Amino acid sequence: MKKIILWVVTVILFPLTVFAGLTLEEAKEFFVQPEKFESINFEGEKFYYPAVNIYPLWQKAGITPESAREGSERYLFGYDHKDEFYLKYPATKLFQEKDYKVMRINSSSSAGPGGLDYQYLFFRRKDDQWIYFDNVMAPDEKYSAPELVFLDNSLFYLSRLAGAGTGVARWDYRFFNIKGYQVNELGSFLKRAHVSGWGMIFDRRLNSKVLVLITK
Repeated sequence: MKKIILWVVTVILFPLTVFAGLTLEEAKEFFVQPEKFESINFEGEKFYYPAVNIYPLWQKAGITPESAREGSERYLFGYDHKDEFYLKYPATKLFQEKDYKVMRINSSSSAGPGGLDYQYLFFRRKDDQWIYFDNVMAPDEKYSAPELVFLDNSLFYLSRLAGAGTGVARWDYRFFNIKGYQVNELGSFLKRAHVSGWGMIFDRRLNSKVLVLITK
């Protein structure tokens, strides 16, 4: 007589935890009531400045802090690898396209490390909320904020400073497209540049313009 051994497998079902991620309303809340910190200026006078701990916002969004530029040891906004990292004089601006909303984050003061950096958080609608899905960095904007322009619902560019030095500066168009829940950089090319001084008889200026853009 053959023995039949029955293995009884018990399947235990655990409730699935769904992480909603960062919503646009939650992102706005981070900047509603910044904390006040005391400092002393060069003349020895006491003053207070606003700042927000931006690290919990990155953590909620699932953003891993990265170097401001490839090969650089400096991180965006001067992040110092601590769980408490305060962005001084925080400022935000909201942009809206048909299917997306973009929150720009920066410091309204250019003083100190990271004072010339910008970060763009991208949100898309899910049910009745706007949910974060990706971000783009724009560090070292020495002269002005980058220009964000949507060319269609999923294609946009940032017009931003590519590099600058004594008597020289260059601005580029950086093109991106949004596919699914990811922002992909397509490439960049010169927008304008100038070179002055350096023993030249005449200054040099270069300009370009987008005439035709084929998106398909």
